[in-house]
Amino acid sequence: MKVGDLVKCNWQPRSSHIEDDCAMPMKFIIKGEIGIIIGKREQAYIGGSYSVVLFPKFGYKHTLSDSALDLLN
Repeated sequence: MKVGDLVKCNWQPRSSHIEDDCAMPMKFIIKGEIGIIIGKREQAYIGGSYSVVLFPKFGYKHTLSDSALDLLN
């Protein structure tokens, strides 16, 4: 997967981010939603490839493992 690809999220994260050592809940249900990859990250300490996905329906971006995404284009 690369920047600009259209993807569908196949997994719902439980938290959006960590704040003051607490996991903050997701504001949106993104499982099943369509997004656009706007960035890539390599997480060497975790392994694997990650994408920063923009979900235009919500105006929200989230970093997800590529395994949580289905390529649509």
